[in-house]
Amino acid sequence: MSSDNAAPKPTPRSTYPFNSPKADVILRSSDGVDFPMPKLLLSLSSSVFSDMFDLPQTNSDSKPFANSGDGLPVVDVSEVSHVLEMLLRPCFPWEVPVFSTVKELAEVLQAAEKYGMERIVDSVRKTFTETKYVENHPEEVYALACRFKFKDVARTAAKYTLRKPMPGDYTPAFEDISGGDIHRLMEYHKTCGNRVVSLVPEDGTTIECGTIWDSVALSCTTSTCQPSTSLLKRGPSKYDERRRTSSRTPRQWWWSMLHDIRKELQERPLSAAWKERATSPEALRKAMECETCRPRAPDEVKKMVMDLADKVGNEIAKVELQLNF
Repeated sequence: MSSDNAAPKPTPRSTYPFNSPKADVILRSSDGVDFPMPKLLLSLSSSVFSDMFDLPQTNSDSKPFANSGDGLPVVDVSEVSHVLEMLLRPCFPWEVPVFSTVKELAEVLQAAEKYGMERIVDSVRKTFTETKYVENHPEEVYALACRFKFKDVARTAAKYTLRKPMPGDYTPAFEDISGGDIHRLMEYHKTCGNRVVSLVPEDGTTIECGTIWDSVALSCTTSTCQPSTSLLKRGPSKYDERRRTSSRTPRQWWWSMLHDIRKELQERPLSAAWKERATSPEALRKAMECETCRPRAPDEVKKMVMDLADKVGNEIAKVELQLNF
């Protein structure tokens, strides 16, 4: 039998929920997969399709659609099948699309904006801030938020970049935003780092009484516990100043720990790593060798770290990412 007489190969069709007997139009993806849809659902979800279906169709020659083998009109679209499926599923009220990557979110968002699907745009915008996306790919989410002008998403993603040093991971999404958007992210990171580092005592810092001033790291005078070469000053107190010294030299084990914390916070202002290292056995090894520091150091360092973590969070909350949209 001649191949010319062979029946044409049917166009692949997507499965549930795109098999409704109420379907009266087909959207065909760029890779040739058909998605039968009720015009009513498309019209309610998309201003573009609503306007398209309102076009007058007085005769077959003026119809803007081709016809499928079963007589349904076909609308060819430029989106590939996996993007079109995720775009159309939310048109059915009971369907929720599942995204595997931030790239898929971006592809669906771009298509939703193209077709005037405002409800789906808003749904995808909220999905961006789900932990699995923004925590693992904050740079990419930030770039896409700038591209689509989502201020709340951009600020959330920028905060998550504080867990990493700058410059962060490269993402192709950076190619779609301006150098100004990237610069503002780096400035935000730098400002947050400078603000939280200022919370960590340095040589000559004035310390309030009742805080770390009374810790064993500042009061120990055991000869075998090495002192640092730095000096901390005591701030104003309601207590009798004549019974208090005006300055103290911290122990070296404690000062070295602060140095590491300061460096970590400058590079990664919201990283949890500094908290784990500061309370680790290695960080406290020298303190545990001192008979004076040993009984108090673990608990006092833990309390200091908790207090500092709270202050870090409060300080970062005061810094606002500057955006131009």
